[in-house]
Amino acid sequence: IRDRLAGLPGAGGAAFTNVRPLHWGDGSAPVRRPSDPRDRDWPALAGFRLVSPEYFAVLQEPVLRGRSFTAADRLGAPPVAIVTPGIAEKLWPGANPIGERVATNYLFDQWLTVVGVVAEASSWNTPRGQQNEIYVPLAQHAGRTEGRIVAVVRSRGNPVALMPEVRARLKALLPEMPARLGTLEERIATSAADRRFAMLALSLFAAIALVLAGIGIYGTMAYTVATRTHEIGVRMALGATPRGVRLLILGDAAGMTLGGIVGGIVAGLFVTRYLESTLYGVSHLDAIAYLSGAGVLLLAALLGAYVPARRSSRVDPMAVIRAE
Repeated sequence: IRDRLAGLPGAGGAAFTNVRPLHWGDGSAPVRRPSDPRDRDWPALAGFRLVSPEYFAVLQEPVLRGRSFTAADRLGAPPVAIVTPGIAEKLWPGANPIGERVATNYLFDQWLTVVGVVAEASSWNTPRGQQNEIYVPLAQHAGRTEGRIVAVVRSRGNPVALMPEVRARLKALLPEMPARLGTLEERIATSAADRRFAMLALSLFAAIALVLAGIGIYGTMAYTVATRTHEIGVRMALGATPRGVRLLILGDAAGMTLGGIVGGIVAGLFVTRYLESTLYGVSHLDAIAYLSGAGVLLLAALLGAYVPARRSSRVDPMAVIRAE
C-alpha cells in the first residue's frame, strides 16, 4: 500500500503512523529510565507515535542526532525509539540520549533503546518545547494501532488535486475499508481554531486599550499645556521665540511620556512572562510589540502637547499677562 501511494503521479513519498500529525494526546503515558524506582512517580509523560521508517522524510522532520528508523527495525529486532528534544532534556538533561533506555506502560514496560532525536512538529495545542513525544517503529508494535492507521502522503504540488487519486488507489487496494482524507493545512486550521479566536479577541481588546490610552494621554497633555499659557506668555515677553516655546513644551511632554513608557515596559516584561505559553511563536521580549505600543503612546503625547503649544505661542504675550 505504501509503495502504491508513493508511486502516484505527483506524490513525493508516503508513510504510515497511528496518530494524525499535529495531534497531541493520543497514546500518552508516563515513561521512566532504568534508574527510576517503579514505586515512585515516573519522571515524565510522553505521547507515543508508531511510525514507518519513511515518516520523518515525508513530514520533513529532521533527525537532529543519531539515526532514523530503517527496515531492519522490525519485529524480533531490538526495540528502539526516537525522541523529541523536550523529552530528551527532561530525562537526560545536558547529556546525549543516544544509547539510553526508556520504558513505558504504554508498551507493557518494554525497554526501548534511543537511537535518534528528531525535531518536534509545531502544534497549536501544546507550546513548543513541551511536546514530549517518543516515536517507535510501527513494524515492532503493530498490535498497538488499535485498528487505526493513518497514511501520510506528500504532494509535489497542490495536495487537494492529489486527493482523488489517493482515494481511488485506496479503494482499489482496500475496497471494504472506509477512508477519510484531508490536508495538513486543514488539520492545522482545526487545531488552531481555539487559539485563533483567543488571539483575535486579545488583539481587539489590546487595540481598544491602546486607543483609550492614547486618547487619555492626548487629553492629559493638552490640559497640562493649556494651564501653562501664562508661563508661555511670560517666556515670550522675555524674548523666547514661538519655535523655542514649542520645542520646550514638546521636550517636557516627551520626558514625562518616556518615563511612563519605560515603567510600563519594565512591568510588561514581568507580566508577559506568564503569558508566553499562550502566545504561540511570540516571545515575551517581542521588540516589535513593545516599540509599536510605545510609539503610539509617544505620538499621542506629542500631538496632545503640540496643538495647544502651537496655539499658545501665537497669542500676544502682553495680552496674556494682562489677562492674568
